[in-house]
Amino acid sequence: MTQRFVSEKTTNSYRNLIISLLLFIMITGGFIYLISSASSRSSTEELDTLYQAISRATTQCYAIEGSYPQDLQYLKDQYNITYDESRFVVHYQVMAQNILPKITVLTKEVE
Repeated sequence: MTQRFVSEKTTNSYRNLIISLLLFIMITGGFIYLISSASSRSSTEELDTLYQAISRATTQCYAIEGSYPQDLQYLKDQYNITYDESRFVVHYQVMAQNILPKITVLTKEVE
């Protein structure tokens, strides 16, 4: 009769250990997923914020000076546009002095 109780105790201990490990793995996986999701969302918001800053500076330049800036460097120099060039690529394509330039902001691939 005592042999049966020892066997049940060992089985319960292993089962509890496995359940604890599975629960730990699930919680850790969920935490990693949430961190990754927040990081991705933050990067998207940074991209949008940079685009809006360049658009505002371009429009402000047109309102003040009567023409759109001819290049991105002018916005950097005169309107204090700064960004991390190792993370973002900005394409600034001018059509004419009185037509809003095409602005594209992209993130660089991380290797």
